[in-house]
Amino acid sequence: MNIADLLSRGCSSRQMLNSRWWVGPSWLKQNSEYWPDGEISCEPQEVNVERKKTKNANVDLANDASSLLICNVSDYDKMIRVFAWILRFVNNCRKDYKKCKEHELSVVEIENSEKQLIRLTQTYYLPDVESLKFVTFIDNDNILRVKSKITERNDESSFLYPILLPDKCEFTKLLIRSIHKKNCHAGIQIMQSLIN
Repeated sequence: MNIADLLSRGCSSRQMLNSRWWVGPSWLKQNSEYWPDGEISCEPQEVNVERKKTKNANVDLANDASSLLICNVSDYDKMIRVFAWILRFVNNCRKDYKKCKEHELSVVEIENSEKQLIRLTQTYYLPDVESLKFVTFIDNDNILRVKSKITERNDESSFLYPILLPDKCEFTKLLIRSIHKKNCHAGIQIMQSLIN
């Protein structure tokens, strides 16, 4: 074991007192003429023990991400942020090292993450759009929306054309729970107006 690793990996005070940490290599006690020339000799077994173990995982964002992420997260905002970090990682892997983003997530990245998760959820749970009883269309962000009966009202498009989400889906439940908590556990009527 590398002596420098002793403290970083944790040890008791007795182990520290009895270690070679205090003595160092034997050649340090000799004149500098007898010191090694800078050639490092190491045993392959020791190197292999110290080498980090890596595992590769392939995730198809179009098919696997929504079910993997939604099933393992209990908070909507956390799910959106984790997925935003995943998307950033994927984008950074495709870019030159110097152009990679390193700092906090931007609002645009978080909004993009939410839209991407909505698209994935709709693709996974609503594959057959023609069989729905609603008049639907796909907006500029490729999100499935419902054409409401309120067409002449001068209001936001998100109110006039709400996003269609499946009812028996963990994503939808997390979204409703998040809005419910953020609005101090509002009642049913307020929740319906907020979700639209």
